[in-house]
Amino acid sequence: ASAFGTSALLLNTAADNCAFGANALDANTSGVRNCGFGKDALGAIATTNDSTAFGFNALLLDVGGENTAVGSRALDANTSGTRNCAVGVDALGVNSAGGNCSAFGYWALKVSNADFNNAFGAGSLNSNSSGTRNNAFGVSALSSISTTNDSSAFGHFALILDTGGSNSAF
Repeated sequence: ASAFGTSALLLNTAADNCAFGANALDANTSGVRNCGFGKDALGAIATTNDSTAFGFNALLLDVGGENTAVGSRALDANTSGTRNCAVGVDALGVNSAGGNCSAFGYWALKVSNADFNNAFGAGSLNSNSSGTRNNAFGVSALSSISTTNDSSAFGHFALILDTGGSNSAF
């Protein structure tokens, strides 16, 4: 284990972890293969494995494991969601339990707490709270849906005002 920063890996008893930044991975006891870079990155993870966080408060509350967050506050509210990937400031920022999601871009999937969603582009799917199996590719694509399922939008502002389900725009 490698640590640099005040309280980084403070409670750690396991191998194969790395923490750089104040309080990074400070609650980890037995989780392995976790890396936190940035103040409070992976601050709550204690026993789960295979998470990576880069940025201020990235994966701050995560205890689910198998998540990747890159960017300030990316996946910071995630508690039990697993197999998520968030890249960008506040990407998947409100997610607490949703899993198997990918968010790339500032505010992508910002308020999502659902499973199986993909958002690529700043603000894409940023209002989605519980809709599942949605795919948005482009700035603000599908940014108005909140609870609908099975929509796909490809392009700048594609389906930006859509609030119904099972729609596609290419």
